[in-house]
Amino acid sequence: WRTHVLDFIENRLPQGWVGTGEDIRRLAVEDGLPNPGHPNAWGAVIMYAVKNKNWLQWTGKVRPMTQRSSHARLTREYVRFDPL
Repeated sequence: WRTHVLDFIENRLPQGWVGTGEDIRRLAVEDGLPNPGHPNAWGAVIMYAVKNKNWLQWTGKVRPMTQRSSHARLTREYVRFDPL
């Protein structure tokens, strides 16, 4: 599952795309990726894309989440970035 989500981030999100991990989850599921066995897996794969792949960079901004189960808590906003 993680490999498919990382492939989605690398190949389907255009350079300069701005959004949250929640946005990535919504887009990936709309694109046909299944949900993982545990919802926390989304956060783990997003952090992997940030820390290990450098494909996402924090913009310095936070936004409230929109999914009802997230209770509008704040989450980081990222920009899609390919390191040189």
